[in-house]
Amino acid sequence: MHSKSGELLKTRVSRYMSYLLRHNPENLKMDKKGFVNLKELLNKVRQRFPVNENFIREIVQKSDKKRFEIVGDKIRALYGHTIPVEIQLEEDK
Repeated sequence: MHSKSGELLKTRVSRYMSYLLRHNPENLKMDKKGFVNLKELLNKVRQRFPVNENFIREIVQKSDKKRFEIVGDKIRALYGHTIPVEIQLEEDK
């Protein structure tokens, strides 16, 4: 999916994910480290965009700015939060 419309969709989905994971998780259950269940996030994103889990994983993996992190079955934003979360990066340990 390297068409202009595909890239636009990735940008729009990434922005929505950033909004949910950094600023307003709405009804997503977020732990104190900022993680939400990946499937729950996917269901939320699907209410606006026709995407699947692989699409979200591709956004996470191919992001040049490393905005998101997936660990197991959870996903979080790594920076830019306006809600309180405890992010501990590998180099902080």
